[in-house]
Parts: sequence; C-alpha cells; structure tokens
Amino acid sequence: MHSLTLNTVGQGTVISQPLAGINCQPQCQADYLPNQKVKLQAQPDPNYLFLGWSEDCQGLNRQTTVVMDAAKTCTATFQLYNPTDLFTLTLTKTGLGRGKIWGRVQAEKTSLACQSKCQQIQQTYAAGSPVILTVHPDNGFIFTGWSGDCSTVEAKTIILMTAAKNCTANFDLDPNLPLYPLTVQIIGTGKGKVTGPAWAGGQDCGNDCTAYYPADDTARLRARPAPCSTFLGWSGDCQGDKLGTTLTMTKEQVCYAHFQSELEQVATSLIDEFYAQATLSSGAIAERYPRVNNELRLKEAFWLAQVPLMQIDQHLQATQLWPSQFNDLTQYGMEPVGEYTHSLTIRSQWLEIQVELQNAQGVAELVGILVYYGLTPPPAAGDLVPVWLPREVLGQW
Repeated sequence: MHSLTLNTVGQGTVISQPLAGINCQPQCQADYLPNQKVKLQAQPDPNYLFLGWSEDCQGLNRQTTVVMDAAKTCTATFQLYNPTDLFTLTLTKTGLGRGKIWGRVQAEKTSLACQSKCQQIQQTYAAGSPVILTVHPDNGFIFTGWSGDCSTVEAKTIILMTAAKNCTANFDLDPNLPLYPLTVQIIGTGKGKVTGPAWAGGQDCGNDCTAYYPADDTARLRARPAPCSTFLGWSGDCQGDKLGTTLTMTKEQVCYAHFQSELEQVATSLIDEFYAQATLSSGAIAERYPRVNNELRLKEAFWLAQVPLMQIDQHLQATQLWPSQFNDLTQYGMEPVGEYTHSLTIRSQWLEIQVELQNAQGVAELVGILVYYGLTPPPAAGDLVPVWLPREVLGQW
C-alpha cells in the first residue's frame, strides 16, 4: 500500500474518488493500492478562491488525478478574495521575432488579441478568472517562452487573476529559416515615423527601426509625417517621394525616410527673399556673399528669427501698429546662439539679425541683417556690415 497525504492552505476542502478517507481540512491521509488512480477535487469555501495544486499534484484545475506508484503528498491552496474586484492583465512582447497572443476566459470567446504589430495590450478581468493565453509565432519566427507572472515555455498557459498580472512573451528568429533584416532610419530636420512592419522592439522604436522578413516576402512601408513636418521622399534601398512604398526582401536592406521641418521650409523661403530683395550700401548681395557659401549660415539665422518675426507679424496684423513694447528686446544673449548667429534684437520698426556670413574671398564677416517693415530702410549702426531686407505683412504696413 502507498499513503497519500493531502494538505490544504487557506479555507477549503479536498475530497477523493474513491473516498478512502480523503475528506480533509487542513490535512488528511489515506492508503491506496499500488498504481491505483485517485481523483482529487478541491472545493473552496465561500469567498475563497482555489489557487492550484503543488508538490506531487500540479495545475490550476480543481480536479486532478494522482497515480499511486509511490507515497505521494499533494497540497491545495486557497485564498480569500472579493468576487467584485477587477484586476488588469498586461501582456508584452519582447525579442527580435514577432507573433500573436490571444487570451480568453475558459468557456468564453476571445477577450483580447495582440496581433503581430501589437507590442503590449491590457485587459481587465474579474477576480478569480482563469485566463487562457495562447501564442502563435509568425512565419519565420519562434516562441521561446513566457516570463513575469507567466513562467513556462509552453505556447498555451493559464493564469489566475488573483491580482494585477504581467506576462511577457518572447519571440525570436527561426534559426532554420533564412531571414533578412529591413532597417529604416528617419533623417532630416522634421519629425515622423514609418509604419507597416512589425518592428523588433515595438512600434515606438524611434529613428532607427529594424524588422525581419523571410526570403522573398514583401515589405510595405508608409511614411507618416508629424504635424509641422513634411515628408520629402525615400533613399537607400527605397526610392520615390510617395508616402507608401514596397520592396521584396531578397537581401538585407536599408531605407531612409526624409522629413523636413516646416521651420526649415520657411527659413529656405526667407533665404530666397534675401537673395532676391536684400541690398547692400554698394554692390550685389550674391556677389559679396555667395549663396553656396552661406546657405547653412542663413538657414540657421532665419530659422532662429522666425519667433521674433512671428511676434511682430501677428501684432501688426491684429493692430496695424508697431509693437513698441518689444523694442530693444534681444531674443538671445551676447554669446553666439548658434554656430554662426550672434543675436536677434527687435529695434524700432525692424529686426536686427547679427550673423557671420562668408564673403566671396572665404572670409567671415559679422553682418547685421536689418529686416525692416515699412517704406524707409533703417540707418546702419555700429561696425556691422549692414544688409537691408524689406518685409511686408498683409501686403502693406
């Protein structure tokens, strides 16, 4: 004969079939014939929850079977709970691979679905709910196991919602299949993102994202500019200026998505105005300060100047009066605020931009660009080389 010892933790009872004396709380023992199968049933008291079996019995099901091929000990654990409590289950994916996760309460339909591009999902369940989780790796990838409050390598597992729980599913590359990485980098002065692939590490991968594809799979990319940014086009293994593009994964490939800030666009238009309308006391602007030498210098200066210009423009548009309260307001300190721009100061009816420009001989000169409103150019002041640039608001002021 072999003895079976039953222990209970918490408030509940365990009975057996055949009975043979197993009807215990908190402990009991009975003897059985060798290799006899004994069915055990855990019965929690009111407001108690059965948490599972341990030692020689395992699992979350209330009913289990133990084969008496030796002396055995089984422990049933119960926990006090409030059936009206709600707990959140958080599922997260990690690893280079991708796949899907489904969750459902036993005997119910799917209550959560984290598809290939989903990186994290949450769902609220009633206290005591046994949630069945199932993972399915995509083609070319493998599931390597759970971590966190789920700890198994099985693709299917059950978690009991006795508190808020966090489970992480790890997916990796299938070593038996050829896979090619697709890397997308976001470059330029603008902001945006590229969607389409299930990026390794999640959709918030920043400006450098990688996804893996089985050989000959089609990758579909779509550029999505952020507010105040414009998509300029693709380069690298992707080409064209349309938001959407596709490519066949026959090798490792890298694509660059170019986004431009609207501030840069405005700065470029101001450079165009500068070379079309600005004047010197003598000579031509383009001859003394060639655009090829000063594109970056002027772009920096006009980029920074957009804030004070906007303040002046908005006040003039609203009142038709010069904002004298801004007079002698220096937007930036005496030290250079950029590589070339020294200061931006609002004067009486003009904005003075002090910037280093390179002359035709390649020598840097500190220039005062006087962006003036109205018909009369302001007087030159100090030792700066004066450059006058007229500006209109609503066509007149």
